[in-house]
Amino acid sequence: MTACRKQRKDNRRDNDAAASSAGSTFHAVPNDSLITRIEHALVLLAYFIELDGDVHVPMYEKFEAELQELKKTEDTRSRARRFLMAYSQTHSVNAAPDLTIDTGKLSSPSLP
Repeated sequence: MTACRKQRKDNRRDNDAAASSAGSTFHAVPNDSLITRIEHALVLLAYFIELDGDVHVPMYEKFEAELQELKKTEDTRSRARRFLMAYSQTHSVNAAPDLTIDTGKLSSPSLP
């Protein structure tokens, strides 16, 4: 085995061990939101970029763009709920019977 091959093999083994220890703090829980899971993936990808260089940058950029889109959608949904609640209160109608206000945030048992 050449010295270069041996070095790459050693680096992969070290990277695998480091990834295992880095990943041990991020256990995917079925109830974790997609946003949380993508944020954890970005942390790991950032670590891999530090270890391996630019090979992981395209995936990082893709996940980063997806995260921004998900947050934008979540913000829009939240604004729409606030608007609906304000309309219901202003017009004395129950336009959203399942929505309740909880410390400034809206929650609904029937909506995700």
